[in-house]
Amino acid sequence: MPAGGLPAWPSALAFLAMASLVSYRAVSILNVPGPPSSTFWALADFRDAIYYPVIAFLHGHNPYDVVLYRQTYPVLQKFLYPPLALVVHLPFGFLPFERAELIYFVGTLALTLLLAMVTLRAAGVADTAGNVFGLGAAILASRPGQWTVVLGQVTLQMVIASYLALGLARDRPGLASLAVAFTMIKPTFGVPLAALMLARGDVRPVAVGVVLAAVPSLVATAVLVHVAGGIGPLIESLRADLAFSAYGSFTDVRALTSRSRIDIVTLVAHLAGRDLGRAVGTGLGLVVVGLGCVTVARLARRGERAGLPPITTGVVCMTMLLCTYHNAYDGVLLTLPAVQLALAPPPPLLARPGLRRLMLLLVLVPAVNYLGTTTMLATLGIPESLQALPIVLNAAALLVALVLYLRLAWQIPHTSRDIESGLTT
Repeated sequence: MPAGGLPAWPSALAFLAMASLVSYRAVSILNVPGPPSSTFWALADFRDAIYYPVIAFLHGHNPYDVVLYRQTYPVLQKFLYPPLALVVHLPFGFLPFERAELIYFVGTLALTLLLAMVTLRAAGVADTAGNVFGLGAAILASRPGQWTVVLGQVTLQMVIASYLALGLARDRPGLASLAVAFTMIKPTFGVPLAALMLARGDVRPVAVGVVLAAVPSLVATAVLVHVAGGIGPLIESLRADLAFSAYGSFTDVRALTSRSRIDIVTLVAHLAGRDLGRAVGTGLGLVVVGLGCVTVARLARRGERAGLPPITTGVVCMTMLLCTYHNAYDGVLLTLPAVQLALAPPPPLLARPGLRRLMLLLVLVPAVNYLGTTTMLATLGIPESLQALPIVLNAAALLVALVLYLRLAWQIPHTSRDIESGLTT
């Protein structure tokens, strides 16, 4: 990047070009009102996990009742987000579907620029217009960025909230608490993030954030108990919803057959050639998050107690993505580690160019790996026996990156004198 940053107009044109390409892709396969089709899947996650669950909630139906939900509304998937998601997304339920869908899509493109700005500030890189548009264009060009926008996922919101929660925990705990609460919309982000923040010593933002998330969730749950006909029927609908869950039922996200998951369970399942079972998968996730928490706690004791220093950021982001169920679109979380490795002044432990380039390459694998798509696999005619390799590559790269970050974290010295000499950022 030039010393003064990227030029504004060329960067803005690059962003508009990428936004236009992504929009064209979305429009060409956009879901339309009526019976859903797996062929026209653009904004399908907005339809199935945001809009129609809210509509069901407003109509006095239980969106966790899988059979009723799929029979009553034009959706393909179940609804498994917590009740907090119904409250946060409630305004969309007062709009016609097409208008709500358009607003959400345009808003997601805008959030790409917000993510770019938040990332640059967290990395200590100037958030000039050129840099923001340039990074925004790169996010849209990446596999995770393109997929989350076209699919209508909530990943961008979760990533921005995660960065804010971590970065503001010490200086602005009130805003950090709101960010923690927001991540609870998607527990695969919120729960490991809360654990890692607690390990770092950010007790107040996590505690307040959990309370802020719990209050509207309890209100929504009370309504759901009423519409479901009691606590028992609601629990039974949740049990059936979990039994129907994509974690074990759908081949596109089941660990052994997935072509999109990037977590450690998927990696080990593919290497073992069999499903691991819920207990083993949970155990693997706990090992990863445990290592992450112990390391983050050690980093906090060594002086990395605030903000988003590069090593802490890398440990947190790799841990979050590997420890529990995550699809390739969640790789947007790697934006900050990538920018820190590529553009931010490195701390001494990351000063070796060869090591930094290796770690950047590993972090960028999920961003540039377009082979892990059904369309690309079919276009290239890759044999079915080899189709798992691209997604295994994603998870393997993240695991190696985590190991390298952990190794660096445990090399930070004990003495405050060494810390003051520049080994922390």
